[in-house]
Order: sequence, then structure tokens, then C-alpha cells
Amino acid sequence: MAKRPRLRGAGLHHHIYNRGNDRHPLFKKDSDYERYLCYLKSYSNRYSIDIIAYALMEWHIHLFIFDRLAKISNFINVLHGRYVNSFNRIYQRIGHGFAGRFKNKIVDVNNYGLWLSRYIHRQPVEAGIVSRAEEYPWTSYREYIGQVKKDFLKPEIILGQFGKYLSRQRREYAWFVEGVNDGPVNWVLIEKRPASIIGDTKFVQRVVSKLKRVKKRKKSEEVLDKDPLAIVCVKLNVSSNFLLRPRGWQMRRFRHKAFSILVNKYHFPINKIARSFNVSPAAVVKALKS
Repeated sequence: MAKRPRLRGAGLHHHIYNRGNDRHPLFKKDSDYERYLCYLKSYSNRYSIDIIAYALMEWHIHLFIFDRLAKISNFINVLHGRYVNSFNRIYQRIGHGFAGRFKNKIVDVNNYGLWLSRYIHRQPVEAGIVSRAEEYPWTSYREYIGQVKKDFLKPEIILGQFGKYLSRQRREYAWFVEGVNDGPVNWVLIEKRPASIIGDTKFVQRVVSKLKRVKKRKKSEEVLDKDPLAIVCVKLNVSSNFLLRPRGWQMRRFRHKAFSILVNKYHFPINKIARSFNVSPAAVVKALKS
């Protein structure tokens, strides 16, 4: 079965999550968590990914990110590939570290980002590992409340919703996370559902439209990487010799039609068409005007 295309686009917020493969732990020692965070810092910088929040649990991970350049797949594949390679080498094991492809949901950060950060930071509390979120060292929560400093973390979009001054932001965010209000979204159920965009109707429609434009642009870029002659031969169901060596007025008119299709439908540059057909750019331009 073909893989579903990954939802991606520049300027989108994502909730990324995944589990260990075949019930295998992702982390065994403190040094494993530290190594993952080291890679997270390095590759988020390389791929222009903002890390808003994270939770590293023994059996699973959660990342809340902002993807600036539509590099989510590159980022996660390199991050997790590097981590799994080091994990397997250290523990002398083979095989996949994560259970299949990573999962991701595009999130309306304005309406749900705050609640997503709370859900992520409460992972160790809900798992019964600690009684308070600040007691667990492997989430970004301690950075949010000022106990540690992680220079790669970007919490401003969340903390900024709690007032003007940082001291107040941290204090009120702590009250928010330790409170009893779970908010409007059941994130556990959302993770199990196929819907990949979390937001109201207008947000979903806006993201879908954006992703369609991205897909169309990518398809156009893929076409431009191909040979114009090969594309138009398939389109017109003729051989390359028919278009390269036209004999007579009717065959030349047919080649003119091929030029027109390549320019108007596939948006190939005149110079690239000319090189593919072994003619001058002026000849292509003249044919288009005829």
C-alpha cells in the first residue's frame, strides 16, 4: 500500500508523536535523553524548526514544533535516524527504534497551542511517574517556569498569553498546567483519529487550501525537472522523431502546437524547450506567434 503523503507546508505548527517499536523503550538511561536533546537542538537549527514544547518518555515522545520552511519530514527523519543509530550501537541491537512513520497533526496554535503545551507537559503526571510536572526532568516544562535554560526552546508564543512580564508569565503558566481544566480538546482521542488538522472550520479550510497550493507548486517543479520533449510526446501520443524532424507544413504545425502546450500548460522556459528540440529560442518564439 502506498504511503499517505506527509502533511507539510511552510509556516505551520505541528504536534508530532511516536512510540518505540515493538514495545521497546526509546530511552534507558539519562544519557539517552540527553543525547536526544542534543540532536534535537542541532537538527532543529539546521532545518529552521522552532521547538515550542517537548516531552520525552521512556516509551514515547511528543514534540510541538513550528515548521518554518516545510522541512518537517527531513527534520524528523534525520533526527530519529541519528538517534536510533546511536541507540542501537550503544545497546548492541538492530532494527527500527520507532514504531513506523512518525505521526503529526497540524494545530491551530492560536486556539489550541496553549492546551497542547499543557497536554505535553503533563505527560509524566498523567502516567503516574510524578505528582507535579516540575519533578520530571525530560520535558520542556522546567524551562517554561524558569528552573532551567534550554537555548533552543521557543516558548514565547505560549508564555506570551500570560501577560507582559516574564515572571508573571511563568507563574501563571505553572498554575495553568497544575490546574484541573483539561480544555476543549481530548488530545488522547485526537491522536487516534485520522483527522490531521486540529482547528475550527475556517482554520481547516485555510490549511487545506494552502496545502493544495503547495502540492500544485511541487508538481509544477517536478515537471520542470523533466525533459520537455518527453513530456509532450506522451501528451500528444507521438514519437520524438516526429517532433524533432517534421516534414511538411502539417507536421511543423503539429510541432508548433507542442511548443504552445509546453509554454502555456507546463510553463517551461523558452530556452529549455529550444535545447530539448535542438532549435534556437528565436525559432520557438516564432512558432508560438504563427
